[in-house]
Amino acid sequence: MEQVDADTAGVRDDAAEGRGGDAGADLGVLLAIQADVAKLVAETGALHGLVDRLHRENEALRRGESLRVFDPVIRDLIKLTDDWRRRGAALRSQSGPAAAVLCDEVAEDAEMILDRLGVTRYAPDRGEQFDRREHHATGTEPTEDPALDSTVAEVKAPGYRLDDRAIRYAQVVVHRVGTA
Repeated sequence: MEQVDADTAGVRDDAAEGRGGDAGADLGVLLAIQADVAKLVAETGALHGLVDRLHRENEALRRGESLRVFDPVIRDLIKLTDDWRRRGAALRSQSGPAAAVLCDEVAEDAEMILDRLGVTRYAPDRGEQFDRREHHATGTEPTEDPALDSTVAEVKAPGYRLDDRAIRYAQVVVHRVGTA
C-alpha cells in the first residue's frame, strides 16, 4: 500500500506541475485500485481466520472420532482397574498388605494406560452435592440433617472422563432425609 500511496503522490506532483494528461482521472483510478486492494487484504485475512477455525474444528472432530473407537477398550481397562483394586482389598484383609501389592501395581498400570489415552479419574468428596451428570447413585444413606440431603455419603468407585465426556460416572451412595 505504501507503493500505491507513493504513486498517488507522484501523480499529484505531476498534476500540480502540469505534466500529466488527465491527472484527476488517474488519481481517481489509483484511489479506486487502492481501495480494492485494501478490501482484498481484509477479505483474505477473514478467509485465513475461517480456514484456521475450520482446521481446529476438524482436528477436534478427528480426535474425538478416533478416541470413540477406543471406547470399548477404555471401558475394559476401567473394569480391569476396578477388578484388581477389589482383589487387592480382599487380599489385604485376608493376608496383609504384602499380598495386595501386585494387585495394586496391575491397577496402577491400567490407569497409566488410561492416562496416556487422555482418560482422567475423578471422585467426588464426601458431602459434595450429588450431580447426576457426574455421579451414579448406587444406594442411599439415611440422615436426619437436611443440609446433608442429596450429598455424597460414600464413594463406591471413581468416575472416569475423556475430555469433558464422562466415560463412567462416579458410583456413590447419597444421603437422603427420612429414608430408612
